Amino acid sequence: MTDSLPEYLVLDPKLDRLPRAELRALQSQRLRTMVSYCYERTPFWRRKFDTAGIRPQDIASIDDLPKIPFCTKAELQADQVADPPFGSYVGVSRRRWARSTDSATGGTPTIPATDAGCASSTD
Repeated sequence: MTDSLPEYLVLDPKLDRLPRAELRALQSQRLRTMVSYCYERTPFWRRKFDTAGIRPQDIASIDDLPKIPFCTKAELQADQVADPPFGSYVGVSRRRWARSTDSATGGTPTIPATDAGCASSTD
């Protein structure tokens, strides 16, 4: 089981200059890593994938994005009620949780759990 996701520099200027084939390969590799991580670590996403009949190995590239089950805010809110305080879709250890809230522009807010150890996206 993967303990954590790799840390990626989100605004890496080198990525802007990658040839298209290399960028797609990198995106596909990162997608496979994320899908495996979510499936292994989060009961919510494992149920979503299992219900859709999808396994992580079914996601080979970004061309497979349409296979990934969609999620609604209502589903996340219901999951938080069923498995408080953050729901079963959080993939980081409880000891790393940091609490925040969303803006609730759509009514009832979700309570997102973020990884207290996350670096800034521009670090």
